[in-house]
Amino acid sequence: MDKHKFLPKARLTNRQQEVVDLAQGKRTLHIGMGGFIDDDQFTQGYVNQDLIQTLHGRLSKSASQLTGIDINPMTIQAFSQAVPGQYLVADIMDPSLPRQLSDRFDLILFLDVIEHLDDFKTALNNVTALLAPGGQIVISTCNTYCFDSFAKMWCNYESTHTEHTAYFSYLTLKRLFEMNGLTIRSFMYTIQDRCGYSSFFDWASFTLNKIVCRIAPQFAPGLLMVVEPVATGTAVELASYGHHTESAAV
Repeated sequence: MDKHKFLPKARLTNRQQEVVDLAQGKRTLHIGMGGFIDDDQFTQGYVNQDLIQTLHGRLSKSASQLTGIDINPMTIQAFSQAVPGQYLVADIMDPSLPRQLSDRFDLILFLDVIEHLDDFKTALNNVTALLAPGGQIVISTCNTYCFDSFAKMWCNYESTHTEHTAYFSYLTLKRLFEMNGLTIRSFMYTIQDRCGYSSFFDWASFTLNKIVCRIAPQFAPGLLMVVEPVATGTAVELASYGHHTESAAV
């Protein structure tokens, strides 16, 4: 077997809490605060909740300065009325985006967005251009090797979001970042508790997934990476990261 394909050890963490902690005291840009791209009905259901309790709402209490952008105007309108901060309706794949924002940011949150896109290079170039010197990008996405998805496939059911265009692994993301002048600073697996389930099987498979992930985090639902431009730091041997394979925050 190719030794370069062995994954680095990485801890299992709660995505929301990890991100809130990373944003503490930083000028933060949150790209894609929630909702859907093409489904206004589901977006309306999302923004009808208490938005101050969402990740973006929690970030408003953690970051020193918070700016949110989203392609969906319904999302921007709802958050601008409920959560303090600056807002802009914008497309991360618009090459003019860096000129639309005068600020540059210590931390850019690019969470569960990349799997919706069809032009990764433009998006990553835009995100990098919005960084302040020494800034970092936090990128999260679905794990293509999620145990829950494998379990549902036994029932001939593909557990994919209707608006997703791609699913990633650690190595495919690492390659994508290298092609766009970025290096991974830290890497984690993520899992989030859920409030509702579509069926008993949905609940059972997710519960089993949580148990499996405590033993083998590489089967977790999500990946989270902190990356930065190569010019601002040297590459890190990720084998030195994450000596824990369990998390106290799931």
